[in-house]
Amino acid sequence: MSEIRRKLVIVGDGACGKTCLLIVFSKGTFPEVYVPTVFENYVADVEVDGKRVELALWDTAGQEDYDRLRPLSYPDSNVILICFAIDSPDSLDNVQEKWISEVLHFCQGLPIVLVGCKKDLRTDPKTIEELRRTSQKPVTPEESRHHAEAHLNQLQANPGFLSTLFSLVASADQPLPARQAAAIYLKNFTRSSYDHQSTRITAKPIDQSLQNNKISDQDRTFLKQHLLQAIASVPSSISTLLLPTLAVIISSDYPDRWPEVLPQTINLIGSNEFPLIQAGLLSLLEIMRLYRWSGRDKSQLRSNAITLSFPILLQLAQSLISHPPENYGLLPTPTSLDQANSNIGTLLYLILKIYKTSITAELPIFQQQQIIPWGQLFLAVIRKPLKNSPGFPSDPDDQDRWGWSKAKKWSYFILNRLYSRYGSPSQLPTNMLQYKPFADNFISSFAGPILRLYLEQVELFIQEHDWMSRKVICHTIIFFEECIRPKETWSVLKPQIPVLLSHFIFPLLCITEDEVCEFENQPEDYVRSQFAEFFEDICSNPSTISAGFLLALASGRKKTMFMSLLTFITDVCAKYPADHTPRDKDGALRSLAHLATVITETKSIRPNIEEFFSTYVFPEFRSEHAFIRARTCEVVRKFEIAGSEWSKQELLNTAYQGVTQCLSDPSLPVRVQAALTLPELCEHPQVHEGVAPHIGQIMKGLLALSNEVDLDSLTQATRSLVSKFSDELLPFAADMSQALHQSYMRLMSEIADARRRLGDEDDDSSEEKVLVAMNILKTLQQLVVGLEGNVNVLYQVEAASISLIKYTLKEEIVEIYDEALELLDSTQFALKTITNEQWDLFEIVYDVYKTSGADFVAEMFPSLDNYLTYGASYISSHPDTMNKMLDIYLSAMTSKTLSCSDRIIACKLADSMLLCLRGHADGAVPMFLEHTMRIIQRGITTIDPITTKALLMHALEVVLNAIYYNPGISMDVLIKNGWSSEFFGEWFSRLSSFKRTHDKKLSLLAISAILSISISEGVDNILAQSSGQLVLGALTLFESLPDAIRTRFELEKSYNLDSDDGSDLCSNGSDEDENGENDDEDVIDQPEEIYRGHVTSSRTKTHDSPSDNVTVPPSSLWSDEILWETPLDRLDAYCEFAAVMKNIETSGHPVLNIITNSLSTDQRDRLQKILKQANEGGEQVMKGHIQEAVQASRSWAQEIS
Repeated sequence: MSEIRRKLVIVGDGACGKTCLLIVFSKGTFPEVYVPTVFENYVADVEVDGKRVELALWDTAGQEDYDRLRPLSYPDSNVILICFAIDSPDSLDNVQEKWISEVLHFCQGLPIVLVGCKKDLRTDPKTIEELRRTSQKPVTPEESRHHAEAHLNQLQANPGFLSTLFSLVASADQPLPARQAAAIYLKNFTRSSYDHQSTRITAKPIDQSLQNNKISDQDRTFLKQHLLQAIASVPSSISTLLLPTLAVIISSDYPDRWPEVLPQTINLIGSNEFPLIQAGLLSLLEIMRLYRWSGRDKSQLRSNAITLSFPILLQLAQSLISHPPENYGLLPTPTSLDQANSNIGTLLYLILKIYKTSITAELPIFQQQQIIPWGQLFLAVIRKPLKNSPGFPSDPDDQDRWGWSKAKKWSYFILNRLYSRYGSPSQLPTNMLQYKPFADNFISSFAGPILRLYLEQVELFIQEHDWMSRKVICHTIIFFEECIRPKETWSVLKPQIPVLLSHFIFPLLCITEDEVCEFENQPEDYVRSQFAEFFEDICSNPSTISAGFLLALASGRKKTMFMSLLTFITDVCAKYPADHTPRDKDGALRSLAHLATVITETKSIRPNIEEFFSTYVFPEFRSEHAFIRARTCEVVRKFEIAGSEWSKQELLNTAYQGVTQCLSDPSLPVRVQAALTLPELCEHPQVHEGVAPHIGQIMKGLLALSNEVDLDSLTQATRSLVSKFSDELLPFAADMSQALHQSYMRLMSEIADARRRLGDEDDDSSEEKVLVAMNILKTLQQLVVGLEGNVNVLYQVEAASISLIKYTLKEEIVEIYDEALELLDSTQFALKTITNEQWDLFEIVYDVYKTSGADFVAEMFPSLDNYLTYGASYISSHPDTMNKMLDIYLSAMTSKTLSCSDRIIACKLADSMLLCLRGHADGAVPMFLEHTMRIIQRGITTIDPITTKALLMHALEVVLNAIYYNPGISMDVLIKNGWSSEFFGEWFSRLSSFKRTHDKKLSLLAISAILSISISEGVDNILAQSSGQLVLGALTLFESLPDAIRTRFELEKSYNLDSDDGSDLCSNGSDEDENGENDDEDVIDQPEEIYRGHVTSSRTKTHDSPSDNVTVPPSSLWSDEILWETPLDRLDAYCEFAAVMKNIETSGHPVLNIITNSLSTDQRDRLQKILKQANEGGEQVMKGHIQEAVQASRSWAQEIS
């Protein structure tokens, strides 16, 4: 006899397949003849979670004749199935229009399942043809899902919906998959619909369909009353899904609307049952996360929460760490010793994570005062042996996830954080000097014991007496690195360095046996693990952290440690292969590579290093071990990036020959390392000259290698070579563009397949492929830039470029919009024309802007500007295209979802339209003036909370452009709307803020335009009366125009300079660290040293376009004029102004007297000087003088240097 009985009622339109569904399910046979059903019952026995369930299946009639009888079947039902037929779209429409409302009326609160029947007819040709005759088609899965979601959205608005959903999650009687699905829905619904006060950012986009519904007060209260208890009682697979809901409610309602949560949390922590304590700790963790980055306005709330809860946390933690698991009473019995110990580890892990979260940004006074007992706790956790501890997992994958492992990890992290951020007096930044007393106490009383304990744990690990996770190893080495600079800790660490280096750090730098196996048997995986951007985080990679420690040791304590490190490396290399293994040689070479920067800056050892390379490095290009050949290439690359100079030509030739040989190595990782090294070597003219004749073949090999393994770094290397050999690659450009096109489309196909297969799951390989695709577009862009002037080849490359841009935009691959739009910009600029294919692309760009690309208006602007610059005649004759340009402007200027920076782009677009479409944009002028005057008039728009100075300046320029475009229309609009006085007042008060040549010329042209129409009216008109002030403004602008022209000229010269010029400024190559007075004192980074270190670390030779590295002076930070060409560049402000003044003079208009009377004698002299300048050649002559002066200054500077 069945333990459980459930009643299921099935409803839906007549002949939609209900009866057949029940018969097949209950009897396993399909009826051949259709017999309409009025009421029919079936019984089926099924097994669910090991329990027998008797299902009573009630069939009903769907015809309207039975509407009054059908409700008799609903009482005592447990679940309702609403069916529709795939071959009848009308039956799906009736689900919403008829069946949902009927079921909700008679069966409130019951689960409803939507079922599509006759699935086999979805692709049946006869069915498709019959539906086509009535303009219909079979129901798609998407349509079914849409109807189901629409019903859920309808239910969400009902009070009690969320409570019912939560009850399903918490009910132990429901199947686990159903509870998990309900928990996921609850999580998404609360994330989207609960009121948020915090600035917490969700990790993934929220379903937009959920955002319009509000959660009723009834449901809010219910959730807060039952959520914590549910987290304690449900299985872990569900409690994990409930935590985001808890986080949302706490961030929204605590403390004002849920003050009880903290006392409830503390009560749970104080209980004696593991699930309740765990739930309390999880709740407190969310409260601490709420204040993790909060400012001083929330500091009191944070301090109150810490003061109330942390004493209880500390008492619990001390009890957990001091009692053996078998004697600890809070754990459920009976239970195994392994489980008891694991539970203790889990609780300690949560306690420590709470503490870690509380000290992220600040260390409250209460915690400073309690540092002794808490510090003792952290040390006790670190001392806890893990290797033979009860419950220690045997599976390596489970060891890192074990509670005690995570507790140890957070103990190390906390002590590191306390020391590095708050506890080292000599390293405290000036904005944290309030922690100086704490730091003095910490460095003198705690840092030494912590360091000694870490050293003890390392010794146990070296002797294999205990186990350390990868992250613990990383945290340990990070702490050692922090101890290098303060003298108190350095005195303890310094004697241990030889042992640490030889037995702990160096082994971590050597390639492991597993890595060698992967290198040889799974080279693609090895390469991705070494070079892929999206791989494990840095604190999970001990070898990377060890390399950082080595560099910090060599640079921070150079006098005592640098030569010792080099001696150690030399000793390993000298005794290889007699006394050291190939893995040791790999570690020595890797150590050398990471010290490249320090070695290169130390001139005194350069001869020794070259001899070292000749003896121990270059011979390894022919090593029998492929991983050593790969490491040799890496050493050469790291030294080239560091700016190494070879005094002997034969050494450089040896490096070049070794790398080129490795390009054809049978081992994939070797070929990849060689490919990454070659662009660095090509910085040397001799190597560049040797590579040039073979660049076509080399590029072919590189592209093939990129197809073999998708690596962003490889495509960057390809891009670098394209920029270095643009002339030599001209014959191969068309073929290269096709190869890049094929590679891109392959990547897109693989990315799409992976995303269809994995859905929302993270996929590191796909992320790396996206980066590779980005760099393919950048490589094409570099190719296009190098082809400027070679029109025939450009058109061939354009075909591949436009195809990829279209695909990217049409498929809405948002991650690559930026690169696609940059490629379009470069293609247009190189061709200096807009082709038919690009006009077709404009329609796609516009559609993308209106759908998925509104946030990319800044990235779209360069190409839009090109459309206007090179396609003005086309736009002028195509009103639809003009209207779309105006629509982009209008939406960018008014959209509530965009920001001030987007409105700046809108202003720039308006400027471009006014400058490029002269005589064809009259109708747009009033609209431009209306929106920009709204900004100028109030200094604040109705949309933006604040208007930045940059936006205000750009708004002023739009008005100036409109005046220059058509002074009659523009002044008429300004005067009729009463805006003229506000505009002129704002404009002339900010004349000094117009720094750029473009700004000053635009103002001068606008003044000239106004003066030109002032003589067309009576002498009493407002423009004529203002003519004197206008000329005074022009004098002010002309006074500073030469300096602006000079600044622009210098910027243009700097823009065109080789990016490597002046690289020696980053370091004078001195050995001052070696000659320092005392290497045992504190090492303190001075601001100048920090800056120099930043510059030096950024000296990696970049392969980006010059615009990536242009430095714009502060005076012009609000725009970048040297990167743009406008029609104003071709106009001479002197000549334009002089022409207007001459016209006024010859006309005999009274305006001349107004101007003359407004000027002092000195100002009249300045005016005459400007007019004379115009007669003598204006800007062109001035630019010539400036150029001569700048060249003379540069020559003098070079002689002095």
